Amino acid sequence: MILKHITKILLLTVPLFFCGCGSLIKQPAPIISYYQLDYTPEISSNALVDKTILIKSFYISETYNSDAIIYSVGKYKCNYYPYKQWISAPQDQVTKSFRRDFMKSGAFKGVVIPGQLQKPDLIFSGAITEIQENIKDKKASGTVKINVTLSTPASKTNPQEIIFQKSYEQEVDCEINNTVSLVKALSEATKRISANVIQDVVDAASNP
Repeated sequence: MILKHITKILLLTVPLFFCGCGSLIKQPAPIISYYQLDYTPEISSNALVDKTILIKSFYISETYNSDAIIYSVGKYKCNYYPYKQWISAPQDQVTKSFRRDFMKSGAFKGVVIPGQLQKPDLIFSGAITEIQENIKDKKASGTVKINVTLSTPASKTNPQEIIFQKSYEQEVDCEINNTVSLVKALSEATKRISANVIQDVVDAASNP
């Protein structure tokens, strides 16, 4: 009789033991996909400004200072994709793109980056206030918003002077609802803003 009770206890305990061990088995880590902004710059200015310009590193709003791609559903709900991430910080990608675009425009005597010894005639700074996917009525779009400031550097006799400040916004519809299409839309939005910014900077620098 005692043997039968022991047998029953063992039969009940063994499956529970293996169930417990199953939770300790290491599950495969989820695959993280990485994305980057990519576009061919739109060169719209043929004017030549006989000045050098410093392109400072972009600032980004704290909300978007993340490797994860952000999305918004309607006006009030916002979240992020934990396994769909930027290959590098979005502000670094936008900074790199703008510096390339300013150089390729050929509109300035020179494009300077922080750390170079050459003193610029103009200083350009930008801040990303939004870079995200917007989902509305089951349709997705990519939105980029950027504030920029163009100024002259301070000297011994003159303080830094702001030439102009302006906000730019572009929203581009996604062709289909997936991440690649979203990144293409964000790239196109950045491209359009960059072209508009360069034209405005050229106009402002040509007409002091």
